[in-house]
Amino acid sequence: MKKRVLVSMMVLSMAAACVMGCGKKSEETATTTTEATTEAKETEAKETEAAETEAATEAAAETETETEA
Repeated sequence: MKKRVLVSMMVLSMAAACVMGCGKKSEETATTTTEATTEAKETEAKETEAAETEAATEAAAETETETEA
């Protein structure tokens, strides 16, 4: 009988934790998602800029090499 009471209390506490754990996280989640999206866009922009700079540097080096030849 004690085991049933104990198990019932544990089940109820787990169920309550699940219900309470899933509530009102939408604002934090939305903020976190927005921050992650912004960071991803900034990183992508930096990578694109770096790739363009590298391509321009390579093109200049090739032109310089062709001019010397």
